[in-house]
Amino acid sequence: MRSARLEITYDSADISAAIAPFVTGFEYTDHAHGKADDLQITLNDTDQRWKSVWYPAKGAKLTARIISEIDGSLTALDCGVFEIDEIESSGPPSRVTIKAASAAVSKSLRAEKKTVAWESITLAEIGVTLADSHGLTVYYGAEPVSFTRVDQREETDLSFLSRICDENGLNLKVADEKLVIFSGKDFEAKASSFTISRKSSGLERYRFTDKAHDIYRACEVSYQEPSEKIDKTYTFTPESGTEVGEVLKVNRRVESLADAQRVAKSELRKKNKNEVKGSLTLVGHTGLVAGLNITAADFGQYDGKYFIDEATHRYDRSSGGYTVGLTIHRELDY
Repeated sequence: MRSARLEITYDSADISAAIAPFVTGFEYTDHAHGKADDLQITLNDTDQRWKSVWYPAKGAKLTARIISEIDGSLTALDCGVFEIDEIESSGPPSRVTIKAASAAVSKSLRAEKKTVAWESITLAEIGVTLADSHGLTVYYGAEPVSFTRVDQREETDLSFLSRICDENGLNLKVADEKLVIFSGKDFEAKASSFTISRKSSGLERYRFTDKAHDIYRACEVSYQEPSEKIDKTYTFTPESGTEVGEVLKVNRRVESLADAQRVAKSELRKKNKNEVKGSLTLVGHTGLVAGLNITAADFGQYDGKYFIDEATHRYDRSSGGYTVGLTIHRELDY
């Protein structure tokens, strides 16, 4: 027997039992990079209480936990802390949907655009400065990245930090009142946590794509050493990369050979990680979260290790089903 339920606190008060009869579905999406985790709870509102006396307050804090039961065995997934962002009423039948974003992503972090010139600074220091200004902490788990100057031009702090992480081959995760900056390559090098087989009874749907368009065999970056005035180029060609495709030429000059090497790898990785992608829908499993690696088996040419970019945990009372949908890409070794 399989079932799932949601444990919820609302402004620190446990309301799980009170709302349980009204919950018709929920959806929690966990992102590995660049986006805030989000939560949606759909509630039956035939007696109109959710539009009146139980109408939730925008900005109220929610904590969410998914409890899954399989044949009497319980597992849990702590989804984190969220802030109510939108309340939607629809019908018939009458229902209310509460939409919430990770509380780590304040409105100023994701909505207020700024123009700032950052000079003689590291990526870690930018992360600390931005985190402090929004009441967050930082975990930096990557090699140092330094800038003589980097410009934030009419960008929100979140979009700016996400962009410079992306440009340097790093991932940005925002959750649990923390900015987490980590190396996608390092995480993809970790061991696989699960094997998912095409023959597995828990697999409901799958889809893989293997594309040739916009995939590159090498990347070329221009640079100029501080002590020289001559433009040079560096070309990165991965040993395990595709043998077909064009050379990706990055349209910006960096300040040293070391910067060129880092940028060439990160730009090529950003393009080529979309070469082999997949989506899987499985019977709900609280252990499947973004940032983990899985092994795909019995899919022929698509077998191998994949990184989970996004995991969406869904429950629908009408079907009695708890499922998890995964968006994945094949591991790259550079």
